[in-house]
Amino acid sequence: MTTMTIENAIAIVDAALQNKRLSNIQEQVFRQTWEGKTYAEIAETCGYDSSYIRDVGYRLWKILSDCLGERVTKHNLHVVVRTQANQFQLKMAQQESNEAIAHKPLSIVNPHNINPHNPDAIAVDVTTKRCDWGNAIDTSIFYGRTTELVTVKNWLISDRCRLLGVFGMGGIGKTAFATKLAEQVQSEFTLIAWRSLRNAPTVETMLSELVSFLTNHAIATLPQDFDRLLSMFIQALKQSRCLIVLDNVESILRSGETTGQYSEGYEGYGELFRQVGEVRHQSCLILTSREKPHDVLAPDSSDRMVRSLQLAGLEEEEARQMFQPKLANAPETGKLIDFYYGNPLALTVVSRSINSMFDGDIQEFLNQDANVFGDIRYLLDQQYGRLSEREQQVMYWLAIEREPITTDNLRQNIVPMVSKSQILESVISLRWRSLIEKNANSFTQQPVVMEYMTDRLIDTAYNAAIECNPEFLMSYALVQHRAEDYIRETQIRYILQPLTNRLLAHYGSVDTLQRELHNLLETLRDHQTAIGYAQGNIMNLLRASKSDLTKSFCRFPELVTEHSDLQI
Repeated sequence: MTTMTIENAIAIVDAALQNKRLSNIQEQVFRQTWEGKTYAEIAETCGYDSSYIRDVGYRLWKILSDCLGERVTKHNLHVVVRTQANQFQLKMAQQESNEAIAHKPLSIVNPHNINPHNPDAIAVDVTTKRCDWGNAIDTSIFYGRTTELVTVKNWLISDRCRLLGVFGMGGIGKTAFATKLAEQVQSEFTLIAWRSLRNAPTVETMLSELVSFLTNHAIATLPQDFDRLLSMFIQALKQSRCLIVLDNVESILRSGETTGQYSEGYEGYGELFRQVGEVRHQSCLILTSREKPHDVLAPDSSDRMVRSLQLAGLEEEEARQMFQPKLANAPETGKLIDFYYGNPLALTVVSRSINSMFDGDIQEFLNQDANVFGDIRYLLDQQYGRLSEREQQVMYWLAIEREPITTDNLRQNIVPMVSKSQILESVISLRWRSLIEKNANSFTQQPVVMEYMTDRLIDTAYNAAIECNPEFLMSYALVQHRAEDYIRETQIRYILQPLTNRLLAHYGSVDTLQRELHNLLETLRDHQTAIGYAQGNIMNLLRASKSDLTKSFCRFPELVTEHSDLQI
Protein backbone atom coordinates (compact mmCIF):
# COMPACT_ATOMS: atom_id res chain seq x y z
CA MET A 1 0.00 0.00 0.00
CA THR A 2 1.17 3.55 -0.74
CA THR A 3 2.67 5.29 2.32
CA MET A 4 -0.01 7.19 4.18
CA THR A 5 0.61 10.89 4.68
CA ILE A 6 -0.69 13.08 7.46
CA GLU A 7 -3.26 14.58 5.08
CA ASN A 8 -4.53 11.05 4.28
CA ALA A 9 -4.85 10.38 8.02
CA ILE A 10 -6.73 13.66 8.62
CA ALA A 11 -9.15 12.74 5.80
CA ILE A 12 -9.86 9.40 7.53
CA VAL A 13 -10.49 11.15 10.87
CA ASP A 14 -12.72 13.81 9.27
CA ALA A 15 -14.79 11.08 7.65
CA ALA A 16 -15.12 9.19 10.95
CA LEU A 17 -16.14 12.33 12.87
CA GLN A 18 -18.87 13.06 10.27
CA ASN A 19 -20.56 16.34 11.28
CA LYS A 20 -18.04 17.04 14.06
CA ARG A 21 -14.47 18.21 13.64
CA LEU A 22 -11.30 18.52 15.62
CA SER A 23 -10.47 21.85 17.25
CA ASN A 24 -7.32 23.60 16.05
CA ILE A 25 -5.26 22.47 19.05
CA GLN A 26 -6.57 18.90 18.74
CA GLU A 27 -5.56 18.84 15.09
CA GLN A 28 -2.10 20.15 15.98
CA VAL A 29 -1.68 17.40 18.60
CA PHE A 30 -2.85 14.79 16.08
CA ARG A 31 -0.51 16.05 13.33
CA GLN A 32 2.57 16.28 15.52
CA THR A 33 1.88 12.96 17.26
CA TRP A 34 1.63 11.41 13.80
CA GLU A 35 5.10 12.81 13.11
CA GLY A 36 6.44 11.14 16.25
CA LYS A 37 6.76 14.17 18.52
CA THR A 38 6.41 13.94 22.30
CA TYR A 39 3.89 15.99 24.30
CA ALA A 40 6.76 18.20 25.53
CA GLU A 41 7.87 18.89 21.96
CA ILE A 42 4.32 19.62 20.86
CA ALA A 43 3.86 22.00 23.83
CA GLU A 44 7.02 23.91 22.91
CA THR A 45 5.92 24.23 19.26
CA CYS A 46 2.38 25.36 20.11
CA GLY A 47 3.27 27.58 23.08
CA TYR A 48 1.33 25.65 25.75
CA ASP A 49 2.26 23.86 28.97
CA SER A 50 3.05 20.19 28.42
CA SER A 51 0.40 19.21 31.02
CA TYR A 52 -2.26 21.00 28.96
CA ILE A 53 -1.13 19.27 25.75
CA ARG A 54 -1.17 15.90 27.55
CA ASP A 55 -4.75 16.59 28.64
CA VAL A 56 -5.74 17.56 25.09
CA GLY A 57 -4.16 14.32 23.86
CA TYR A 58 -6.03 12.23 26.43
CA ARG A 59 -9.38 13.68 25.37
CA LEU A 60 -8.48 13.41 21.68
CA TRP A 61 -7.65 9.70 21.86
CA LYS A 62 -10.93 9.09 23.71
CA ILE A 63 -12.92 10.90 21.01
CA LEU A 64 -11.19 8.92 18.26
CA SER A 65 -11.65 5.67 20.17
CA ASP A 66 -15.41 6.28 20.34
CA CYS A 67 -15.65 7.24 16.64
CA LEU A 68 -13.42 4.49 15.24
CA GLY A 69 -14.71 1.72 17.48
CA GLU A 70 -11.34 0.64 18.85
CA ARG A 71 -8.92 1.95 21.44
CA VAL A 72 -6.65 4.73 20.14
CA THR A 73 -3.46 5.89 21.85
CA LYS A 74 -0.51 8.01 20.74
CA HIS A 75 1.47 4.77 20.35
CA ASN A 76 -0.94 2.86 18.09
CA LEU A 77 -2.24 5.83 16.08
CA HIS A 78 -0.64 4.81 12.78
CA VAL A 79 -1.87 1.22 13.03
CA VAL A 80 -5.47 2.13 13.86
CA VAL A 81 -5.79 4.76 11.11
CA ARG A 82 -4.33 2.40 8.48
CA THR A 83 -6.82 -0.26 9.55
CA GLN A 84 -9.66 2.22 9.18
CA ALA A 85 -8.35 3.20 5.75
CA ASN A 86 -8.49 -0.40 4.58
CA GLN A 87 -12.04 -0.72 5.89
CA PHE A 88 -13.08 2.41 4.01
CA GLN A 89 -11.53 1.05 0.85
CA LEU A 90 -13.44 -2.25 1.10
CA LYS A 91 -16.69 -0.46 1.87
CA MET A 92 -16.36 1.81 -1.14
CA ALA A 93 -15.43 -1.11 -3.39
CA GLN A 94 -18.62 -2.87 -2.37
CA GLN A 95 -20.85 0.15 -2.85
CA GLU A 96 -19.63 1.47 -6.17
CA SER A 97 -17.96 0.24 -9.27
CA ASN A 98 -14.60 1.59 -10.32
CA GLU A 99 -16.30 3.58 -13.07
CA ALA A 100 -18.63 5.31 -10.62
CA ILE A 101 -15.70 6.15 -8.34
CA ALA A 102 -13.76 7.64 -11.24
CA HIS A 103 -16.57 10.04 -12.10
CA LYS A 104 -17.76 10.96 -8.63
CA PRO A 105 -17.54 14.78 -8.02
CA LEU A 106 -15.32 16.67 -5.60
CA SER A 107 -17.03 15.19 -2.54
CA ILE A 108 -14.87 12.05 -3.06
CA VAL A 109 -11.56 12.30 -1.24
CA ASN A 110 -8.64 10.23 -2.48
CA PRO A 111 -6.27 10.43 0.50
CA HIS A 112 -3.30 9.06 -1.41
CA ASN A 113 -3.86 11.55 -4.27
CA ILE A 114 -3.59 8.76 -6.86
CA ASN A 115 -5.81 7.40 -9.60
CA PRO A 116 -8.89 5.73 -8.07
CA HIS A 117 -8.43 2.75 -10.44
CA ASN A 118 -5.22 1.93 -8.59
CA PRO A 119 -6.02 -1.01 -6.27
CA ASP A 120 -3.93 0.60 -3.52
CA ALA A 121 -6.04 3.78 -3.57
CA ILE A 122 -8.34 4.67 -0.69
CA ALA A 123 -11.56 6.51 -1.51
CA VAL A 124 -13.21 8.25 1.44
CA ASP A 125 -16.66 9.74 1.10
CA VAL A 126 -16.87 12.96 3.08
CA THR A 127 -19.87 14.54 1.44
CA THR A 128 -20.42 16.93 4.31
CA LYS A 129 -17.27 19.04 4.25
CA ARG A 130 -13.51 19.04 3.96
CA CYS A 131 -11.29 21.34 5.98
CA ASP A 132 -7.54 21.83 5.92
CA TRP A 133 -6.73 24.23 8.74
CA GLY A 134 -2.97 24.04 8.17
CA ASN A 135 -1.22 25.89 11.00
CA ALA A 136 -4.23 27.96 12.01
CA ILE A 137 -3.98 29.10 15.61
CA ASP A 138 -6.23 27.99 18.46
CA THR A 139 -8.97 30.57 19.07
CA SER A 140 -10.66 28.90 22.01
CA ILE A 141 -9.58 31.98 24.00
CA PHE A 142 -10.81 35.01 22.05
CA TYR A 143 -11.71 38.49 23.30
CA GLY A 144 -14.15 40.99 21.86
CA ARG A 145 -14.54 41.79 18.16
CA THR A 146 -18.28 41.05 18.33
CA THR A 147 -19.28 44.00 16.16
CA GLU A 148 -16.55 43.40 13.59
CA LEU A 149 -17.43 39.70 13.32
CA VAL A 150 -21.12 40.44 12.77
CA THR A 151 -20.27 42.98 10.06
CA VAL A 152 -17.83 40.76 8.19
CA LYS A 153 -20.02 37.64 8.47
CA ASN A 154 -22.76 39.64 6.77
CA TRP A 155 -20.30 40.53 3.96
CA LEU A 156 -19.44 36.86 3.44
CA ILE A 157 -22.90 35.31 3.82
CA SER A 158 -25.39 37.95 2.63
CA ASP A 159 -23.26 39.94 0.18
CA ARG A 160 -21.29 36.88 -1.01
CA CYS A 161 -18.06 38.86 -0.84
CA ARG A 162 -15.35 37.23 -3.00
CA LEU A 163 -12.22 38.93 -1.63
CA LEU A 164 -11.83 40.23 1.94
CA GLY A 165 -8.74 41.98 3.31
CA VAL A 166 -8.20 42.15 7.09
CA PHE A 167 -5.53 44.74 7.87
CA GLY A 168 -3.90 46.16 10.97
CA MET A 169 -0.58 46.70 12.72
CA GLY A 170 1.36 43.78 14.15
CA GLY A 171 -0.12 42.21 17.26
CA ILE A 172 -3.59 43.68 16.71
CA GLY A 173 -5.13 40.20 16.25
CA LYS A 174 -5.63 39.80 12.49
CA THR A 175 -4.77 36.09 12.43
CA ALA A 176 -7.02 35.31 15.39
CA PHE A 177 -9.85 37.36 13.87
CA ALA A 178 -9.63 35.65 10.46
CA THR A 179 -9.48 32.21 12.08
CA LYS A 180 -12.44 32.90 14.37
CA LEU A 181 -14.38 34.28 11.39
CA ALA A 182 -13.65 31.16 9.33
CA GLU A 183 -14.76 28.94 12.22
CA GLN A 184 -18.04 30.83 12.61
CA VAL A 185 -18.97 30.75 8.91
CA GLN A 186 -17.63 27.29 8.04
CA SER A 187 -21.14 25.83 7.80
CA GLU A 188 -21.69 28.08 4.77
CA PHE A 189 -18.78 26.52 2.85
CA THR A 190 -17.97 23.07 1.52
CA LEU A 191 -14.18 23.35 1.28
CA ILE A 192 -12.04 25.32 3.74
CA ALA A 193 -8.27 25.85 3.54
CA TRP A 194 -6.02 27.97 5.77
CA ARG A 195 -2.48 28.86 4.66
CA SER A 196 0.27 31.15 5.93
CA LEU A 197 2.53 33.17 3.61
CA ARG A 198 4.99 33.85 6.45
CA ASN A 199 7.78 32.00 4.61
CA ALA A 200 6.87 33.68 1.30
CA PRO A 201 6.10 30.64 -0.90
CA THR A 202 5.98 31.34 -4.62
CA VAL A 203 2.54 31.85 -6.07
CA GLU A 204 2.95 28.62 -8.08
CA THR A 205 3.73 26.64 -4.92
CA MET A 206 0.76 28.09 -3.09
CA LEU A 207 -1.63 27.52 -6.00
CA SER A 208 -0.42 23.94 -6.39
CA GLU A 209 -1.21 23.22 -2.73
CA LEU A 210 -4.63 24.84 -2.91
CA VAL A 211 -5.63 23.27 -6.23
CA SER A 212 -4.50 19.87 -4.96
CA PHE A 213 -6.72 20.21 -1.90
CA LEU A 214 -9.71 21.62 -3.78
CA THR A 215 -9.68 19.10 -6.65
CA ASN A 216 -8.10 15.99 -5.09
CA HIS A 217 -5.38 15.91 -7.71
CA ALA A 218 -1.90 14.95 -6.60
CA ILE A 219 0.47 17.92 -6.80
CA ALA A 220 2.76 15.90 -9.08
CA THR A 221 -0.02 15.62 -11.66
CA LEU A 222 -0.77 19.35 -11.76
CA PRO A 223 0.62 21.77 -14.36
CA GLN A 224 3.63 23.83 -13.35
CA ASP A 225 2.88 27.12 -15.08
CA PHE A 226 1.09 29.93 -13.28
CA ASP A 227 -1.67 30.61 -15.83
CA ARG A 228 -2.97 27.03 -15.90
CA LEU A 229 -2.80 26.71 -12.11
CA LEU A 230 -4.71 29.96 -11.68
CA SER A 231 -7.32 28.80 -14.19
CA MET A 232 -7.81 25.54 -12.26
CA PHE A 233 -8.03 27.46 -8.97
CA ILE A 234 -10.71 29.84 -10.26
CA GLN A 235 -12.62 26.89 -11.74
CA ALA A 236 -12.58 25.17 -8.33
CA LEU A 237 -13.96 28.35 -6.72
CA LYS A 238 -16.83 28.22 -9.21
CA GLN A 239 -17.63 24.54 -8.74
CA SER A 240 -17.69 24.48 -4.92
CA ARG A 241 -18.30 27.06 -2.20
CA CYS A 242 -14.74 27.43 -0.92
CA LEU A 243 -13.30 29.53 1.87
CA ILE A 244 -9.57 30.21 1.59
CA VAL A 245 -7.57 32.14 4.21
CA LEU A 246 -4.10 33.46 3.34
CA ASP A 247 -2.36 34.81 6.45
CA ASN A 248 0.71 37.12 6.66
CA VAL A 249 0.38 38.58 3.16
CA GLU A 250 2.86 41.33 4.07
CA SER A 251 5.59 38.69 3.63
CA ILE A 252 5.24 38.90 -0.16
CA LEU A 253 5.15 42.72 -0.25
CA ARG A 254 8.19 44.88 -0.85
CA SER A 255 9.76 46.77 2.05
CA GLY A 256 11.42 50.16 1.75
CA GLU A 257 8.64 51.52 -0.48
CA THR A 258 5.11 52.80 0.00
CA THR A 259 2.74 50.03 0.97
CA GLY A 260 1.23 47.56 -1.46
CA GLN A 261 4.11 46.82 -3.87
CA TYR A 262 4.82 43.13 -4.50
CA SER A 263 8.34 41.78 -4.02
CA GLU A 264 10.19 40.76 -7.15
CA GLY A 265 8.97 37.37 -8.32
CA TYR A 266 5.69 37.60 -6.37
CA GLU A 267 3.70 39.76 -8.79
CA GLY A 268 1.56 36.71 -9.62
CA TYR A 269 -0.18 37.08 -6.26
CA GLY A 270 -1.51 40.42 -7.50
CA GLU A 271 -3.07 38.71 -10.51
CA LEU A 272 -4.46 36.00 -8.24
CA PHE A 273 -6.13 38.56 -5.96
CA ARG A 274 -7.40 40.56 -8.92
CA GLN A 275 -9.08 37.56 -10.57
CA VAL A 276 -10.58 36.34 -7.30
CA GLY A 277 -12.16 39.76 -6.85
CA GLU A 278 -13.33 40.27 -10.43
CA VAL A 279 -14.35 36.83 -11.77
CA ARG A 280 -17.81 35.54 -10.89
CA HIS A 281 -17.69 32.57 -8.48
CA GLN A 282 -19.31 31.38 -5.24
CA SER A 283 -16.27 31.35 -2.94
CA CYS A 284 -14.30 33.77 -0.73
CA LEU A 285 -10.60 34.47 -0.26
CA ILE A 286 -9.63 36.17 3.03
CA LEU A 287 -6.27 37.94 3.31
CA THR A 288 -4.60 39.17 6.50
CA SER A 289 -1.75 41.65 6.30
CA ARG A 290 -0.02 44.53 8.06
CA GLU A 291 -0.13 46.32 4.70
CA LYS A 292 -2.77 46.60 2.00
CA PRO A 293 -1.90 45.13 -1.42
CA HIS A 294 -2.87 47.40 -4.30
CA ASP A 295 -5.37 44.83 -5.57
CA VAL A 296 -7.58 45.07 -2.47
CA LEU A 297 -9.93 48.03 -2.32
CA ALA A 298 -10.22 50.56 0.48
CA PRO A 299 -13.02 50.24 3.11
CA ASP A 300 -15.00 53.11 1.57
CA SER A 301 -15.24 51.38 -1.82
CA SER A 302 -18.72 50.74 -3.21
CA ASP A 303 -17.70 47.30 -4.50
CA ARG A 304 -19.49 44.71 -2.35
CA MET A 305 -17.47 41.85 -3.81
CA VAL A 306 -14.10 43.18 -2.62
CA ARG A 307 -14.09 44.44 0.95
CA SER A 308 -11.54 45.63 3.51
CA LEU A 309 -11.54 45.76 7.29
CA GLN A 310 -9.03 47.91 9.16
CA LEU A 311 -8.74 46.20 12.53
CA ALA A 312 -8.31 48.64 15.44
CA GLY A 313 -7.45 47.87 19.06
CA LEU A 314 -9.82 46.28 21.55
CA GLU A 315 -12.32 48.41 23.43
CA GLU A 316 -11.47 48.94 27.10
CA GLU A 317 -14.01 46.46 28.46
CA GLU A 318 -12.87 43.82 25.98
CA ALA A 319 -9.21 44.48 26.73
CA ARG A 320 -9.69 44.23 30.50
CA GLN A 321 -10.72 40.59 30.02
CA MET A 322 -7.14 39.83 29.02
CA PHE A 323 -5.84 40.63 32.50
CA GLN A 324 -6.07 38.57 35.66
CA PRO A 325 -8.95 39.71 37.91
CA LYS A 326 -6.77 41.88 40.16
CA LEU A 327 -5.33 43.79 37.20
CA ALA A 328 -8.55 43.77 35.21
CA ASN A 329 -10.35 45.74 37.91
CA ALA A 330 -7.54 48.19 38.67
CA PRO A 331 -8.25 51.78 37.56
CA GLU A 332 -4.68 52.12 36.23
CA THR A 333 -5.38 49.37 33.70
CA GLY A 334 -7.33 51.88 31.64
CA LYS A 335 -4.15 53.93 31.22
CA LEU A 336 -2.33 50.88 29.88
CA ILE A 337 -5.11 50.07 27.44
CA ASP A 338 -5.16 53.66 26.15
CA PHE A 339 -1.37 53.84 25.84
CA TYR A 340 -1.10 50.58 23.91
CA TYR A 341 -4.24 51.41 21.93
CA GLY A 342 -5.90 48.13 22.88
CA ASN A 343 -3.27 46.09 21.04
CA PRO A 344 -3.76 42.50 22.30
CA LEU A 345 -0.13 41.43 21.87
CA ALA A 346 1.25 44.51 23.63
CA LEU A 347 -1.24 44.13 26.48
CA THR A 348 -0.31 40.45 26.85
CA VAL A 349 3.40 41.33 27.06
CA VAL A 350 2.73 44.10 29.58
CA SER A 351 0.40 41.97 31.70
CA ARG A 352 3.01 39.23 32.00
CA SER A 353 5.71 41.75 32.90
CA ILE A 354 3.60 43.40 35.57
CA ASN A 355 2.86 40.02 37.17
CA SER A 356 6.39 38.61 36.94
CA MET A 357 8.51 41.73 37.56
CA PHE A 358 6.32 43.99 39.71
CA ASP A 359 4.13 41.51 41.62
CA GLY A 360 1.00 42.82 39.92
CA ASP A 361 1.63 46.49 40.82
CA ILE A 362 0.58 48.48 37.72
CA GLN A 363 1.64 51.83 39.16
CA GLU A 364 5.13 50.52 39.84
CA PHE A 365 5.35 49.47 36.19
CA LEU A 366 4.10 52.87 35.02
CA ASN A 367 6.71 54.59 37.21
CA GLN A 368 9.48 52.96 35.17
CA ASP A 369 8.72 55.15 32.12
CA ALA A 370 9.88 52.26 29.93
CA ASN A 371 6.82 51.28 27.94
CA VAL A 372 8.44 50.09 24.71
CA PHE A 373 10.40 46.93 25.40
CA GLY A 374 10.83 43.28 24.45
CA ASP A 375 8.37 41.93 21.90
CA ILE A 376 6.69 45.34 21.63
CA ARG A 377 9.92 46.98 20.44
CA TYR A 378 10.67 44.02 18.16
CA LEU A 379 7.22 44.35 16.60
CA LEU A 380 7.67 48.07 15.93
CA ASP A 381 11.22 47.52 14.66
CA GLN A 382 9.79 45.13 12.08
CA GLN A 383 7.21 47.63 10.89
CA TYR A 384 9.61 50.57 10.86
CA GLY A 385 12.10 48.53 8.82
CA ARG A 386 9.55 48.20 6.02
CA LEU A 387 8.98 51.94 5.63
CA SER A 388 10.16 54.04 2.70
CA GLU A 389 12.59 56.89 3.42
CA ARG A 390 9.82 59.45 3.03
CA GLU A 391 7.54 57.52 5.40
CA GLN A 392 10.35 57.46 7.97
CA GLN A 393 10.67 61.24 7.68
CA VAL A 394 6.95 61.66 8.31
CA MET A 395 7.14 59.35 11.32
CA TYR A 396 10.01 61.34 12.87
CA TRP A 397 8.22 64.64 12.38
CA LEU A 398 4.98 63.36 13.91
CA ALA A 399 7.00 62.32 16.97
CA ILE A 400 8.59 65.78 17.14
CA GLU A 401 5.29 67.62 16.70
CA ARG A 402 3.66 65.65 19.58
CA GLU A 403 0.17 66.72 18.42
CA PRO A 404 -1.99 66.19 15.31
CA ILE A 405 -0.59 68.05 12.28
CA THR A 406 -1.86 68.66 8.75
CA THR A 407 -0.09 67.41 5.66
CA ASP A 408 0.69 71.03 4.67
CA ASN A 409 2.51 71.65 7.96
CA LEU A 410 4.34 68.33 7.62
CA ARG A 411 5.52 69.38 4.19
CA GLN A 412 6.82 72.70 5.52
CA ASN A 413 8.89 70.90 8.16
CA ILE A 414 10.76 68.61 5.78
CA VAL A 415 14.04 69.85 4.30
CA PRO A 416 14.64 69.92 1.46
CA MET A 417 10.96 70.55 0.69
CA VAL A 418 9.03 67.79 -1.05
CA SER A 419 5.88 67.88 -3.18
CA LYS A 420 2.35 67.71 -1.80
CA SER A 421 1.73 64.46 -3.64
CA GLN A 422 4.77 62.83 -2.01
CA ILE A 423 3.55 63.76 1.47
CA LEU A 424 -0.01 62.64 0.73
CA GLU A 425 1.21 59.32 -0.67
CA SER A 426 3.33 58.70 2.42
CA VAL A 427 0.52 59.57 4.84
CA ILE A 428 -1.94 57.29 3.04
CA SER A 429 0.61 54.48 3.09
CA LEU A 430 1.27 54.94 6.82
CA ARG A 431 -2.45 54.89 7.48
CA TRP A 432 -2.70 51.52 5.75
CA ARG A 433 0.19 50.29 7.87
CA SER A 434 -1.85 51.38 10.95
CA LEU A 435 1.11 53.45 12.19
CA ILE A 436 -0.64 56.83 12.23
CA GLU A 437 -4.11 58.00 13.23
CA LYS A 438 -6.40 60.51 11.54
CA ASN A 439 -7.86 63.32 13.65
CA ALA A 440 -10.20 65.50 11.58
CA ASN A 441 -7.84 66.76 8.83
CA SER A 442 -4.71 66.14 10.86
CA PHE A 443 -2.56 63.12 11.65
CA THR A 444 -0.72 61.86 14.69
CA GLN A 445 0.65 58.64 16.23
CA GLN A 446 -0.64 56.23 18.83
CA PRO A 447 1.09 56.87 22.18
CA VAL A 448 3.18 53.68 22.05
CA VAL A 449 4.26 54.42 18.46
CA MET A 450 5.16 58.01 19.39
CA GLU A 451 7.30 56.81 22.31
CA TYR A 452 9.02 54.31 20.03
CA MET A 453 9.74 56.96 17.38
CA THR A 454 10.95 59.41 20.05
CA ASP A 455 13.39 56.80 21.36
CA ARG A 456 14.55 56.16 17.82
CA LEU A 457 14.97 59.90 17.17
CA ILE A 458 17.11 60.29 20.29
CA ASP A 459 19.21 57.22 19.45
CA THR A 460 19.91 58.42 15.90
CA ALA A 461 20.66 62.00 16.97
CA TYR A 462 23.00 60.69 19.68
CA ASN A 463 24.96 58.59 17.19
CA ALA A 464 25.10 61.50 14.75
CA ALA A 465 26.56 63.78 17.45
CA ILE A 466 29.26 61.43 18.74
CA GLU A 467 30.25 60.49 15.18
CA CYS A 468 30.43 64.19 14.24
CA ASN A 469 28.07 63.53 11.35
CA PRO A 470 25.62 66.42 11.06
CA GLU A 471 23.36 64.96 8.33
CA PHE A 472 20.60 63.75 10.64
CA LEU A 473 20.72 66.91 12.78
CA MET A 474 20.24 68.95 9.61
CA SER A 475 16.98 67.18 8.81
CA TYR A 476 15.06 67.35 12.10
CA ALA A 477 14.48 70.05 14.70
CA LEU A 478 14.79 68.57 18.18
CA VAL A 479 12.95 71.63 19.52
CA GLN A 480 10.81 73.92 17.38
CA HIS A 481 11.43 77.41 18.71
CA ARG A 482 8.35 78.81 16.96
CA ALA A 483 6.02 76.17 18.41
CA GLU A 484 3.51 76.89 21.16
CA ASP A 485 5.16 77.08 24.59
CA TYR A 486 3.55 73.89 25.91
CA ILE A 487 4.65 71.95 22.80
CA ARG A 488 8.16 73.30 23.10
CA GLU A 489 8.30 72.36 26.78
CA THR A 490 7.21 68.81 25.85
CA GLN A 491 9.90 68.60 23.15
CA ILE A 492 12.54 69.71 25.66
CA ARG A 493 11.35 67.20 28.25
CA TYR A 494 11.01 64.16 26.01
CA ILE A 495 13.61 64.79 23.28
CA LEU A 496 16.24 67.46 24.02
CA GLN A 497 16.96 66.77 27.68
CA PRO A 498 17.20 62.96 27.39
CA LEU A 499 19.58 63.40 24.43
CA THR A 500 21.67 65.94 26.35
CA ASN A 501 21.87 63.61 29.36
CA ARG A 502 23.10 60.76 27.20
CA LEU A 503 25.76 62.92 25.59
CA LEU A 504 26.93 64.18 28.98
CA ALA A 505 27.16 60.60 30.24
CA HIS A 506 29.18 59.68 27.16
CA TYR A 507 31.65 62.59 27.33
CA GLY A 508 31.84 62.76 31.13
CA SER A 509 31.80 66.55 31.52
CA VAL A 510 30.14 69.70 30.21
CA ASP A 511 33.45 71.06 28.92
CA THR A 512 34.13 67.97 26.84
CA LEU A 513 30.61 67.99 25.44
CA GLN A 514 30.96 71.67 24.56
CA ARG A 515 34.24 70.99 22.76
CA GLU A 516 32.73 68.19 20.72
CA LEU A 517 29.68 70.26 19.81
CA HIS A 518 32.01 73.06 18.71
CA ASN A 519 33.77 70.55 16.46
CA LEU A 520 30.38 69.72 14.99
CA LEU A 521 29.78 73.42 14.35
CA GLU A 522 33.15 73.61 12.60
CA THR A 523 32.05 70.73 10.38
CA LEU A 524 28.89 72.66 9.53
CA ARG A 525 30.89 75.83 8.80
CA ASP A 526 32.79 73.91 6.13
CA HIS A 527 29.67 72.26 4.78
CA GLN A 528 28.89 73.14 1.19
CA THR A 529 25.15 72.45 1.32
CA ALA A 530 22.23 73.80 3.32
CA ILE A 531 22.64 73.14 7.03
CA GLY A 532 18.93 72.94 7.84
CA TYR A 533 18.18 72.53 11.55
CA ALA A 534 21.71 71.55 12.62
CA GLN A 535 22.91 74.87 14.11
CA GLY A 536 19.72 75.35 16.11
CA ASN A 537 19.93 71.77 17.43
CA ILE A 538 23.54 72.23 18.54
CA MET A 539 22.79 75.54 20.24
CA ASN A 540 19.88 73.94 22.12
CA LEU A 541 22.14 71.07 23.22
CA LEU A 542 24.72 73.57 24.49
CA ARG A 543 22.07 75.45 26.46
CA ALA A 544 20.50 72.26 27.83
CA SER A 545 23.93 71.10 29.05
CA LYS A 546 24.46 74.44 30.89
CA SER A 547 27.50 75.18 28.77
CA ASP A 548 29.18 78.60 28.87
CA LEU A 549 27.71 80.13 25.72
CA THR A 550 30.22 82.98 25.82
CA LYS A 551 32.85 80.57 24.47
CA SER A 552 30.49 79.47 21.73
CA PHE A 553 29.63 83.01 20.64
CA CYS A 554 33.27 84.06 20.69
CA ARG A 555 34.27 81.15 18.48
CA PHE A 556 31.19 81.34 16.27
CA PRO A 557 30.08 85.01 16.25
CA GLU A 558 27.56 84.34 13.48
CA LEU A 559 25.45 82.43 16.03
CA VAL A 560 24.81 85.51 18.19
CA THR A 561 22.19 86.99 15.90
CA GLU A 562 21.03 83.82 14.20
CA HIS A 563 20.03 82.06 17.43
CA SER A 564 19.46 84.82 19.94
CA ASP A 565 15.80 83.79 20.20
CA LEU A 566 16.55 80.22 21.29
CA GLN A 567 15.92 80.03 25.03
CA ILE A 568 15.09 77.03 27.13
